[in-house]
Amino acid sequence: MSDPTGPDLLDEQMDRRLREAGTNWRDGLPLPPPVAAPSSNPRRWLVPLTAAAAVAAIGGASFVAISHDNDRATFMPDPAHSGVSPTPCDRGSLEIVGSVVEERRNYRSTTGVIGLKGDQPCTLSGYPKAIPRGTGLDNSLVQYLAPDDPPATVLLTPKSRAVVTARVQLSGLDCLTASIDAVEVTLPNGDAGELAGIGGVCEPGRDAILMIEVLPISAEGAPLLEAAPATVSGTITLDGGPAPGQSIPVTSGEITFDGESSGAGASIDPGGTYEVQLAPGEYDVTVSTPDWNGGQTYSDGKYGVTGGTTATLDIHIPIR
Repeated sequence: MSDPTGPDLLDEQMDRRLREAGTNWRDGLPLPPPVAAPSSNPRRWLVPLTAAAAVAAIGGASFVAISHDNDRATFMPDPAHSGVSPTPCDRGSLEIVGSVVEERRNYRSTTGVIGLKGDQPCTLSGYPKAIPRGTGLDNSLVQYLAPDDPPATVLLTPKSRAVVTARVQLSGLDCLTASIDAVEVTLPNGDAGELAGIGGVCEPGRDAILMIEVLPISAEGAPLLEAAPATVSGTITLDGGPAPGQSIPVTSGEITFDGESSGAGASIDPGGTYEVQLAPGEYDVTVSTPDWNGGQTYSDGKYGVTGGTTATLDIHIPIR
């Protein structure tokens, strides 16, 4: 006689409970949605709402595919990626808006900030060309060092800029005769500009061999020109030339730039010219010269200075 509580009875009871639980679970499911009748066009398809949308990248913009009919796909632009991909920067679209000089232990560098002339974004990549200009330089002795950094593609927009950097080794120049007054650069797109000079970099008594490393175009990190000094120069003239309407240069005096937190002044040369280094900001400009009303001060109004730039401010003082 079999045991009523043996393994066979327990297995049967467990099977029954599992079947009842499965039936109750299926009975509790919601009814499936009705299936539409097949379309007469077998090539038309619809994406269920619960399916993931297919994203296609076309021409650099993202689109979401929503239907297909007669071999023609219909696309909806993705708002997060809509628009046309920027094209390479054309010649004439870029300019050097300013430059900054930095000195390190083994080299001195001049870095120019590249900006758009317009508002159309574009891309730039590659190595620029650089030629030093100055006194006591023999460009036939210039040695260009191969940079270690590979070129990358940089996007320029009205709010984002790129930089070009030329490094000069702190050796090989004769301090007494050689000075780099400027570095002319040609960008990969053909636009040319000028970087600030870096002066004399040398070890006294060495031959004037200039070693330059020109880095590939790169994106600007922290804005370089915000605190960099600017150079402002110009000519100051007076009415009273040899003929009506002509002017003559001031022969002496001083020009003053007075700002909220800083200021500077410069003497006026006999030819009426001046040059001054200024921090970025807005200044009240005045001129004092014995050539005008017995040395009275002439006010030329306000003048704004952008960091890292080279600007010209010519002043004409009228008769009064």
